[in-house]
Formats: sequence, structure tokens, C-alpha cells
Amino acid sequence: MRYYFLFSLLFLFFIQPVFSQRIILTNERTTWNVALTEFRVSGSGRDISYIANVLPSFFMSQFAGIPTHTLSSEEILLIRKRIVSDQIDAEQRRLSSLIREYDSAYFGDITRRREITNRIRDSRRRIRQLEGYNLRRIQVSPVKDIVFTTSDEANNPLSFDPVNIDNFARANNFDYIFYGSARQFGNIIILEVRLYSALEKKDLFSATVSSEAGALFSSLDNVISEVTSILLGTTWSRITVNTDNRESDIFLSGKYIGTGSALNVLVSPGAHTLTIRGRGQEEKTLSVFLDEKKASVIDLSVTLIEEKLTAINTLPQGASVYLDSLWVGVTPFILNGLSGDIIIRKDGFRDARLFLDDIPQNSIEIQLSPDIFRREEFIAKRRNSFYTSLSLFVLSVPVTFFLYAIAAEHSNAYNAAIISHNRNWDEINRLGRTRNYAFYGYSVSLFLTVTFFINTIFRLNDYIRAADVFYNRR
Repeated sequence: MRYYFLFSLLFLFFIQPVFSQRIILTNERTTWNVALTEFRVSGSGRDISYIANVLPSFFMSQFAGIPTHTLSSEEILLIRKRIVSDQIDAEQRRLSSLIREYDSAYFGDITRRREITNRIRDSRRRIRQLEGYNLRRIQVSPVKDIVFTTSDEANNPLSFDPVNIDNFARANNFDYIFYGSARQFGNIIILEVRLYSALEKKDLFSATVSSEAGALFSSLDNVISEVTSILLGTTWSRITVNTDNRESDIFLSGKYIGTGSALNVLVSPGAHTLTIRGRGQEEKTLSVFLDEKKASVIDLSVTLIEEKLTAINTLPQGASVYLDSLWVGVTPFILNGLSGDIIIRKDGFRDARLFLDDIPQNSIEIQLSPDIFRREEFIAKRRNSFYTSLSLFVLSVPVTFFLYAIAAEHSNAYNAAIISHNRNWDEINRLGRTRNYAFYGYSVSLFLTVTFFINTIFRLNDYIRAADVFYNRR
């Protein structure tokens, strides 16, 4: 009895609490939805009608470059609490349904009432577990992808009653709602802008902007800056790079951001290295420092490199010319370039390689050599050799097992005949000779099987290396 009592205490204070929290809650959402709703407009002026049509597109162009939202510790805690709260609400509704079902079946089948009673007990236990759930166990991804929705992408115009904004957000699964109103008094536009958070159930940002109609969009810089910080969830800077060459590649701290120009790119504030490079131009590198919540515009002019014309001809003609692995034309061909690795390729002939830097003259003629070393034939020969060796190995395996079985069977028969009381020496001699011949055959077959296996490994290695050997010859 003492052991049963100790086990009961162990189960009560240790095992039962460990397994009582069997519920596993996770946050599986990887995206956050942001709704850009239509602004409520009052007034009938010509400017207000234009602004009503342009505002959604303007804000969409400003916020569309925000790729992700980084959750703060407070937001992670709120998400965890909301997950538990939703689970409790769902379980409460299920419990109420079970209680109504039990009441309706009170005078019914006892078995059915017992089943409902067990389900009610399980539901109440689950509610207690949820109420005491350890929030730290809920895994929440700290970075969420941002998805924007406008009236053009929604089935219905994104207009709503601000009083019921929480119901609107829940019904459409929106995490943020960007909304507001616009009024016109004479030539003055008064714009009220708000950003609502469905997670915190309140407006995170609210501002009123008054401006003349012609200067309204330029006066919204502070609004765009603050809303960007909220949506992004971390510090940021914007950079715009313009070049006078549409083929210039732009890199910021080693990361490609555009060709020709890069507009309103969101990056982390601080020191960065800006690099401009491209064919036929000098590479430029400069250091830039980007201030937090500021937009920087950098204009760069490209210095072109004086290139030379090189006429390339082959015998026979019609060979493809590749410059730095990019196809540029067919011989005879005039190449405009100062440097680069040239590959001349034609079916039935070996590739010719040369460096444009090593060609001092303005023209070159190349005699192509026939390719007697055919890739297809070379690889096919190695493949056939591998399959032949593999076939011999596969065929030798059952022969080896068959001979071993015969040798083992006659060996057992020979041993049984030796210890028999009625010995037949003629039969014993026959079984002994057959056993010896079978063991000789098994030994030879086993040797051949091992040989074929080793040869198959070598042939497989040759087959795999065939492509590399061909490439080196090219």
C-alpha cells in the first residue's frame, strides 16, 4: 500500500501536471494584411473629386515597397493572448452546445447521456488548461510578410463605418486598416488620416493635414514616414538612385537594387556602399550615410569607356560568338568591346577560346579544328561499358547462389551418408565428387561475381567523369 500511495503522490504532483497541458497552440500565419480603404469625402469641389480618386493610388505607391513587418515583444504577447482567447471562446461555444444537447437528451438513452457527459467533462478540462496555458510555449514568427489590399483588388469597395471597424477587420481578416476622410473649404483641403490595428484594437496613428490643393501630396511626407515606421516595425531609410545610363546595374552594400534607377528602396539606416557598374562603363563606388526616417536621392553620371571594334571571322563561317558566356552573334561578326572572354562554338568543331584583351589588331581570323572527339560518342561508350559490366554482375549473382546451394545440399547429403548405419560407398563417393565439383564451381563463380562488381564500380566512375573529361578537352 505504501508504494501505491507514493505512486499516487508522484502522479498527482509531477506526472499529471506535465501531461495535463497536452494542448499545442501555434501561430501559423505568415502574412499580415493591410487594407487601404477609400477615403470619405465631403464637399463638391473640383479638387476634392480629383483627390478622392488619386489618394488610394498615391498611398499604395508609397507603402507598396514595405516587404515585411517585424513584431515587437508587445505584439508577440498580444498575438499569444489572442490565440488562447480564441481557443477559449471556441471551446465555450462547444460546451454550451453540449449542455443544450444533454438537456434535450435528459430523458433519452442512458448511454448517449453518458457519452455527452464525458464530452462535457473533457470540454471543461480543456477550458481549464487553456486558462492556465503557458503563453511562452506558443511559437510566433517575429517577421510577417506584408500584403496590401485596395478597392481594386477587393470584391467590394473598402468603405466602412468607423464605429464597426473591429468587426470589419475581423470579417475580412485585416491586421491594419488605413483610412480617413477629406474635406474642402475653398482652396484648402483638410485630410484626416488614421491607421487602425486589429491586434491592439485602436488607432496607432492619427493626423490631420491642411494644405492647398496643389501642395497636398508634398505635405504628406510626415504621414508617410510615421505610417511606414509602424507597418515596417523597425528603423528604416529610403534611397533613390538615378543614373544617366539605363543599362547601369546599381548595388547597395553588395545587394542589387535596380538597373538604370532605383526608386524609394527601403533599407536600414547607417553607412552603406553604393556601386554602379555595367558593360562599357567605369565602375563607380561611393560611401553614403542614410539617416533614419529620411529619404535620400542620389544622382550619378556614368563615365563610358572608349571601346574598340574587332572583326572576328572563322573558317568555316557561321560559328556562334559568346562574350563572357553571353551569345552576341555569328561569324563574320564585328564585336564592340574592350575586354572579355570570347568563346567561338560550331557543331562538329572544337571550341576556340581567346581573350579580347590579347587581340592587339582590329581583326582576327580563326581556323576551326574538326572535333574528332565527339561528346555523344564518348559518353555513349562509357555508358555502354558500365551497363555491360553491370549486366554481367547481375547475371553472375544468381549463378553463384545456385552453385552454393548445390554444394551445400550435396555436402549435407554426403555427411548424412557417412554417419548412416547402412553405408553405400558408391553413393558416398558420388556425393563427394559432386560436392567437390559444386564447391569448385561456386568458388570460380564467386570470384567472377566479385570481379564483375569491382569492374562495375570502375565503369560507373568512368561514366560519371565522362562529362568532366569532355569539358576539359573543350
